[in-house]
Amino acid sequence: VRWNGCYTIGNIWLNKHVGPLCNVETIKEALLALNTAITKDENFKVRIQASWALSVFQSVQEFCGLFDHSLESAVTALQHVHDTANFEQFQYSNQLKLQLTSTLLHLLRLCVTITAVEKTKTNEILSTHSQFLLDILRAAEGTSGSAPEEPAEEPTPTPTREPEIQNPILNVSPVVFALQCSSLLEHATPLPAPLLDGDYE
Repeated sequence: VRWNGCYTIGNIWLNKHVGPLCNVETIKEALLALNTAITKDENFKVRIQASWALSVFQSVQEFCGLFDHSLESAVTALQHVHDTANFEQFQYSNQLKLQLTSTLLHLLRLCVTITAVEKTKTNEILSTHSQFLLDILRAAEGTSGSAPEEPAEEPTPTPTREPEIQNPILNVSPVVFALQCSSLLEHATPLPAPLLDGDYE
């Protein structure tokens, strides 16, 4: 039932005739349920569908004030994607990781559209999880298959001291950093189509 609920929510929002009819309170209630599902539901198939549903919206405004909550939930869910003692669920952890990564990359794309007035909480989330997000972005770049290969470089001498700037995300506004990574995000793994229940077998 929970799996079907997440699947239905995503498809309602995708439907250009039905989606716009949803009122703000209904959307908020659904988003809160999806955010809870991706972080706490014991069934990984439910988490996968909930994560997919969170990737449907194409603008921050469509989240009705819950974009930051959804972003933080996606980060938290991905950080703990393998946290289960249930082998029956663990077998789906790689599929869950793929979907959560795709959803998170989608949300990062939306971050670059946030105005200065709205970005305070977003900056806080991106700063707190800066190294984790940087690792995700680098992994996406390395597995995309679309980005051009870098030519081999000649080995360089070991520097006498470490450079001062180790992590660029800590030295600029996180939203600016996301903007700088926008070309990388274009090459990221595309969002997978919603999975049918039989696809898990």
